Order: sequence, then structure tokens, then C-alpha cells
Amino acid sequence: MRIGSVHRDRVTAMSELGPVRLTLSAQTNTTDFAVGDWVLVAPDTRLLVRRLHRRMLLQRKTEGRRQTQLIAANVDTLLIVTSCNDDFNPARLERYLALANEAGAIPVIVLTKIDQTADPAPYLRQAQALQLGLESSR
Repeated sequence: MRIGSVHRDRVTAMSELGPVRLTLSAQTNTTDFAVGDWVLVAPDTRLLVRRLHRRMLLQRKTEGRRQTQLIAANVDTLLIVTSCNDDFNPARLERYLALANEAGAIPVIVLTKIDQTADPAPYLRQAQALQLGLESSR
């Protein structure tokens, strides 16, 4: 199964029949799992047996915590969505690009709300200037 959601005390995975709440052993720490992880699950009890090898891991360090926060695993392409308005923030986009590049995912910046700006070209130029060869979609 593939992990679909991770909460403090529960993990949900996607099976061929849909979402399944997994049974966790007392030793299982949910912070060791990320959305996108592939796991082995006992079919009769839904007990999470173990996590399979990850191809990649998107994670971030959070201030004041020793442990990194797992965001997602086994992601090929990361869509970074931002709007063409006052919320557009090149510094934030750079941080997301750094996370994607460090993890080995292909980043794509998606510009939204282009219909609500007189000229989306400056936003597109700023986004493309953040990384050589960056794909963008609008």
C-alpha cells in the first residue's frame, strides 16, 4: 500500500480497494513515515509491517526541532503553485526550489490568477530567473 496521510496517532494508506486506516504496533512512530511511502501491510489485520525503500524524500528542517519534518516520499515532479498577485514571493519560491532540488524531484512552477493581472510576463520572468532550465506553467 501507499501512504496517503500521516497524523500524530494514525496512518492511512491507499489500497486497490481505496483508503485504509492502518493498525500500528506500539513501536511504530508516525514521524518515520511520509505521504507517498510504500509499505507492507498484513492483509488480515491491516498491521503496518514495514516501510519499503524510498526513491527520494522531500523533507525540511524546522526551527527549534532536532528532527527533520518529512513532507513527501517517492515524488518525481513537484508542482510549486503561486499566484500572480501580492502573494507572489520569489524568496519563498527559491526555498521550495531548493527543497525539490535537494530531494531529486523535478520542480515546476505553476502561475495562477494570470487572468486577474494586466500583464503576467513580469511574474513569469521572475519565476524563470530563479533556476536555469526551470519549467513553468500558466
